Amino acid sequence: MTSKAIQGMGSTGSYSVTKDSAPWAWEDVQAKSGVKLFTKELDENTRNQDDIELMTQTTWNTTIVCVESLEKSGGSIIANLQMPYAAIAQNLTSSNAYKFSGQNTVYNVFEWLDEEGEFYFDKTEKKLYYKPREGENLKKATVIAPKVETIINIEGKDKDHKVENLGFYGLKFAYTDWNLVEIDGSHGRATNQGAAPMVNLYNENQDGTVFHNSIYRAYDVAPATVMMQSADNIKFSNNVICHTGNDAISMPNDVTNVKADGNIIYDIAGTSLLIGHPQHMYIGDKGSSKGIFSDKELYDVNKEALCEKIEITNTYISDIGVLFAGNPGVMIYAGKDITFEHNIVQNVPYSGISIGWGWWNMNGNIDSVVPGEPMACTSNIKILSNKFLNSLTVLSDGGAIYTLGAMEGTKISNNYIKDIAVGIEKPDVDKIRGIHLDEGSAYIYGEKNVIDVDVRFACIDCGLWGSVNGSQHDNDWDNNYTRNDRYSTWSFAPGCDITNEHVDENAIWDENATAIINAAGVGSKYLSAIDIELKRDGTEFRKSNLGLIITLSLVGGVAVLAGVGVGVYFAIKKRKNAAKIETQKA
Repeated sequence: MTSKAIQGMGSTGSYSVTKDSAPWAWEDVQAKSGVKLFTKELDENTRNQDDIELMTQTTWNTTIVCVESLEKSGGSIIANLQMPYAAIAQNLTSSNAYKFSGQNTVYNVFEWLDEEGEFYFDKTEKKLYYKPREGENLKKATVIAPKVETIINIEGKDKDHKVENLGFYGLKFAYTDWNLVEIDGSHGRATNQGAAPMVNLYNENQDGTVFHNSIYRAYDVAPATVMMQSADNIKFSNNVICHTGNDAISMPNDVTNVKADGNIIYDIAGTSLLIGHPQHMYIGDKGSSKGIFSDKELYDVNKEALCEKIEITNTYISDIGVLFAGNPGVMIYAGKDITFEHNIVQNVPYSGISIGWGWWNMNGNIDSVVPGEPMACTSNIKILSNKFLNSLTVLSDGGAIYTLGAMEGTKISNNYIKDIAVGIEKPDVDKIRGIHLDEGSAYIYGEKNVIDVDVRFACIDCGLWGSVNGSQHDNDWDNNYTRNDRYSTWSFAPGCDITNEHVDENAIWDENATAIINAAGVGSKYLSAIDIELKRDGTEFRKSNLGLIITLSLVGGVAVLAGVGVGVYFAIKKRKNAAKIETQKA
């Protein structure tokens, strides 16, 4: 879309929300109704003003609100915001709320259509305008206008009635759309962190404790190209997902026994793989005494269950978060027995992979949300032999590998991390790390990782963040290869041992480190398919590695699998072609 950076000069007007006036209105809230933009480049009479988006950026996030109308005010423009979502976007704690002052990136203004590759859709005229790139011939071009948000939705009735025994092989899923979160006709996307937008309104900005005390019940995950919930024994191999309007694969609730191998995921607006849900700090807690707003918990007791026994291997993940920069390359909110092994994650604006949730606030201590009952919904996560290349290209306060909360039995081993915050002119060196163990991280063991990042950045941050009363603790690191010995930004967390350090400022590694680097990433038999896919797609990425794939595009059709399925043969019919979804007996 067309875009320009414009300076915000403060808020205007007011907007009031009354508690229980709508399902999303959880508390009385006062908000601002507009923003004053200092610019002569935006005409108050521009077309389709309600298609204009405003985005502001924080340290680790971006927030999007949408315009309702424009009006001139002296040498400035007043952008009246779409409500109620703009009110929701103003009520985020930790400085993540939409910012009325400072840089706003303004998207989707017709008069700014002046650069090759830009487009503008005029919904009033029903015309699509596009400025071709050099060498493009639109008379011969294939033009795809995505319409659907989800191509495959696999969802059982509840945790006792799952969809079972499905296999997806050699398919290509491409070109999905998403029109941001929609609340009563208004649109936007706002979140405190990660891949879950806020979809309900309470006084989080006025009282930062509400974010944790509500156990994140105002948040939900967004649509994905492939959605799975209440599903068991799913195979997903040698498939391609690309050019999506939001996430690629999402497994937010009650997905078990998944094996995903040899897949290619690239050019994704949001996150490539999402596992678990931010509300999964406690299971079966709807209507309980845990936290506030428990009656508004998303999942009923008979539906809420952890994602368990999931293996993601030999998957190529590239160019993630291209629209929503705060989305990690891979997002694991909660789950047990999850293995992420021999994958490539590259070109991500924020963290390469984010594991865990709940900060220290779910650790069961006297200051936590549920004293005496620590969250135990994340454990035995294995991050093994992966390549993380080119992370934190836009944002900071993260790492190629990022963790939150306790996760007993978790191992981070034999990974190769290369290039962090490359090209950022003035990086915040105290907020960029190779591996970052953030608030509440505990019971993590890491060994034999090669971390080749700028010597200004911490290689592995074992510092103490957040509450001193039981924040990070008991994270051990042995036999890692780094360019400096900076294992903390601040004071060290208790119970963290660092042993057998290997440090070389010039990244001249010995044969053991070289062997780790060479063994990391996807297996060699998959590399040719990566190259074939990118050449076929006409996409050129900086670092490509890819696996033999039979491609079949599914554009514009949605398949919904519901109830219980065992050994089913299913076909998606699209014009003259049918894509076969093979299944196997348990």
